[in-house]
Amino acid sequence: MIELVSRKIGTFTLDATEQENNKSTLRITKNPVESGANVADHAILEPKAITIKGKIVAYEPPTATMFDEVLEMARFNLPIIRPAFKLTKTMAKLKAGISSAKSLIKEAKNTINKGTKILAPFLPGSFMSGVDNSSATNRINELFDKLLEVQRSGEPLEITTGAKSYKNMLITSVELTTQSDLWADVTIILEELFIVETKMAGGLKVVTSSGGVNKTTNMGKTQPKRESMLKKISKGF
Repeated sequence: MIELVSRKIGTFTLDATEQENNKSTLRITKNPVESGANVADHAILEPKAITIKGKIVAYEPPTATMFDEVLEMARFNLPIIRPAFKLTKTMAKLKAGISSAKSLIKEAKNTINKGTKILAPFLPGSFMSGVDNSSATNRINELFDKLLEVQRSGEPLEITTGAKSYKNMLITSVELTTQSDLWADVTIILEELFIVETKMAGGLKVVTSSGGVNKTTNMGKTQPKRESMLKKISKGF
């Protein structure tokens, strides 16, 4: 089932999300012994992995208008502010229906005047601006290039999924499958990056019996003393 909820991957956002897979693995070290089972004495938490499958479309998705927001607010608040008389509720629905019909007629006139084509007017919520207002004809190519640019940058990303938000994630794999010119299936695999902070430590200070600290002294370059060959041979006996 496709969710019409966008998932944010850094600066890239999918138009629709089909499936999400959040994976966390704890690896147990195993040491083989001469007889019996392997001995496990330690556990290591592997980097978290995320697989996101979604879709991107070739047209600019419709955006909600102020009229849509007013209807959504009224629908949410109706159970709370509903009056005692059912007639008021019926009139509110009738008024909303009339307003929606007027909006559809107005958008149809604008569409005819502009010569554009309404995209999927049979879908629920088609009173929204469901018009292909895309400025570029190759939107899929542009979004795919943008996704590859995010991957190529190698910068840690912040990922927002339906289950959890992640930080310091890197895109390890991008797969694009096209079955139509109108949309494309995208599979993105991300892996967590463990960032280690390093600090510089000072040298070791040796305290003498008097409480002071020994200072290092430059003794210059030293070379080993030369020994005769006969002396080296005599040491061997």
